[in-house]
Amino acid sequence: MKNKFFSKINSKDYNNQLELIIQEKKISTTGKNLLLSMLYKIETNFEDYKTVKRIDITKDEFLQELLMVVKEKCDKIELVEPNSTKGKILSKYKVNAVTDVKKKEIISYPTEKALLYALSDLAGDNYYINNKYYIIKDALKEMLRIGNAINSKEILRDFNGWSWDLDIKDIENYKYNIIFQNIQILYGAKNLMLWRNNTNSKMDYLYGFKKNLCTVYGKNIGEEFYNKLIRICIYMYILSDKERKKLIENEKKVLAEEQLLIKDKTKFLDKITEIKKKLNKEIEKIDKILNDNIRMNKLLETKNEKRKNKLTIKEYKIQLKKKREEIILKIKRYTDLMNPKKYEFNKNEIENKLKILENLNENILNKDNLENEFIDLQNIFLECIKAKIQDVKDKNDIMNLIYHIRYYENLPYNNKEKIIDNEVLSSKIKIIGEMLIAKASNLKCINIISKNGIYNLEIIKNIFKSKIIKLENIELEMFFKENELQVNIYDDNNLENDFKLKVDILAKRMDIKTNKKIKLFN
Repeated sequence: MKNKFFSKINSKDYNNQLELIIQEKKISTTGKNLLLSMLYKIETNFEDYKTVKRIDITKDEFLQELLMVVKEKCDKIELVEPNSTKGKILSKYKVNAVTDVKKKEIISYPTEKALLYALSDLAGDNYYINNKYYIIKDALKEMLRIGNAINSKEILRDFNGWSWDLDIKDIENYKYNIIFQNIQILYGAKNLMLWRNNTNSKMDYLYGFKKNLCTVYGKNIGEEFYNKLIRICIYMYILSDKERKKLIENEKKVLAEEQLLIKDKTKFLDKITEIKKKLNKEIEKIDKILNDNIRMNKLLETKNEKRKNKLTIKEYKIQLKKKREEIILKIKRYTDLMNPKKYEFNKNEIENKLKILENLNENILNKDNLENEFIDLQNIFLECIKAKIQDVKDKNDIMNLIYHIRYYENLPYNNKEKIIDNEVLSSKIKIIGEMLIAKASNLKCINIISKNGIYNLEIIKNIFKSKIIKLENIELEMFFKENELQVNIYDDNNLENDFKLKVDILAKRMDIKTNKKIKLFN
């Protein structure tokens, strides 16, 4: 991780460092003030954010990364109002900010949330994945980049320095967010940050991620989660852009042709040489057209006779130049294939890429089937959590899991419901809640409320519905009212929630401590 620049920063220095960073950048005074306001709000909200999500990174690490993004990946910030020309374009695509990684530019609405999302989007582009992973690389990087931006924006979206309140409609992509949170819970925020800030191209973090899953959660369940994750990310990547499916189909044909060529080693070089000659002739033909305006105009007239939308001479030139670039890339590819030292490598690479593409199931490429696949991933995620609960032996670790499941079940599943509201997942989540309570009771980090196991569970499991930031602050107050038990949940002295539980007459003899506040956690 890049820590040299920030090695001596403390919380009082963030503003000063920001001032130094933006001196040479195209950032207005309004943009600078918005950045300063964003940093201040992050500092204010971070401890609550860290507590609720139980992440293993510090406020200093979080802010260091943001400042590094401004320093190294952002040269220009353009703030636009919603009713401006560029603001209307953002509105059309239902986004609050867009980024250009190559130009190091941001166009954003003038809000701290939009700007934080954009900066985190630039940071997410850093996730290094080796080219050998082919389409997996593109699909997974897209999920990690968008998921990281949504995850970072949450600190301003759902926290205000006093409370945690989920803004269920202000999330750019629900599925990417859930998948990212799956990974962060299973793998850790620190590991994701190390991956995101890695500068060593020899490090294979994707392999490390898979290995970690198999080590921590068991080989079978770890591989199952990894394979399902990759599969879903690829399908979401393809479905998000109609052109991607066409490109992949074309790529499959090209790879199949290359595989046939490279299999016959004796005729291989002759065939490649012949193909390259044809491609070079195509280049020559295009160059002659580009250098002969009369010929170009005649060809354009013929082309436009068959078109409804007529091309201009400028558009035709762009088409020709684009085709020329594509042919040059093909020539370079065939030149590389001819390298005898890379013959075996190229042969294996073609076979691996083709295998990945051929494994894409056409039948799943619709939203209904993708939904089923997504539910399967969540079921596997919950199996990972169950495996972790069974192995846990430490009070702090069981508290981490309680926080994680409380957070997870409150994640928005769509713009109307949370994960806990999903009919398929809710029953398994409730079982996991019961397992956590039982384990927490065995480890003596949670107090027994009633000797009646059923009532004890019914009372305590409501902690997963609670929005109290620090669960350790929970106090319960109970009293009987006819055939009901009134339960009040306090955050210190503030009433946070209450509910009623129907009980039989024997419950009063089950040693439920009533009429006084009881700490839930030891």
